Amino acid sequence: MKKLFLSIIMMIISINSFAQESNITKFLGIPVDGSKSDMIAKIKKKGFKPSITDNNLLEGEFNGEDVYISVVTHKDNVYRIAVHYKATENEADLRIAYNNLCNQFLDNPKYIPLLTEPEEYFISKDENIAYEIRVKNKRYDAIFYQYDKSQIQKEMQEFIENKYSAETIMQLGDDEQKEVILEASLKIYERVQKNCVWFTISEILGEYHITIFYDNKHNEANGEDL
Repeated sequence: MKKLFLSIIMMIISINSFAQESNITKFLGIPVDGSKSDMIAKIKKKGFKPSITDNNLLEGEFNGEDVYISVVTHKDNVYRIAVHYKATENEADLRIAYNNLCNQFLDNPKYIPLLTEPEEYFISKDENIAYEIRVKNKRYDAIFYQYDKSQIQKEMQEFIENKYSAETIMQLGDDEQKEVILEASLKIYERVQKNCVWFTISEILGEYHITIFYDNKHNEANGEDL
């Protein structure tokens, strides 16, 4: 245990340079931040165009699907990008598309699932989606956290260096090592949960759509206006 712990600590401390990107959620590589007009301009540069049906939406192709994109703000600070699938699927196709997204997120190293057993996100082939939503008010949500490994390493290094000297680290006992690992893990979780990316099934006028949300929870309302 001690050798492994020390190896991890020394590896982190030996890193002298880290990525300097802002620690916030990104959509297509664009930080979900800033003013609405600036965000729309950046998304347009990715090939999306204003929708002919709604001036508040952009449209284009995303992850192989035709989508609408909306930009949501709080006090003119962007805190959410919503990606709405255009196509209305029948239940079989809807289930396939939803489960396919689950697999894609789980296979992507940029994301970690909220659930410790993420197989619970998947919709079984015999489930009646419309019945579950309309009668049982069931929500179909799959929640993930987006994170940057180099930023986590940087924060881990800063946390340890601010709390312990190099000499102290080398002298920690097993129980103290476990406490440091737990405390550092909680700190990382506190940071990562602000970078939430999730998707859901929504019913609109009797039709079902998948929507993916890229949330920067640093910018969302937290009750300051109450």
